[in-house]
Amino acid sequence: MERFIELWPILLPVLLVELALRVYALIDIWKKDRKTNAFPKWFWSVVVALISFGWIFYLLAGRSDE
Repeated sequence: MERFIELWPILLPVLLVELALRVYALIDIWKKDRKTNAFPKWFWSVVVALISFGWIFYLLAGRSDE
């Protein structure tokens, strides 16, 4: 428990950034004009919501820039 308390100041910003990017990716997926590659929007939503760092997969491979 002591170790966790020591790491908390480092972990908190990382967790907040991860949460913010996850929310950004979910909002980006459901934009009206956004098209996705390879899979439908509902699939990318599940990946972003349930897989740790799933937003990275979406932002690198799932977005279509058309």
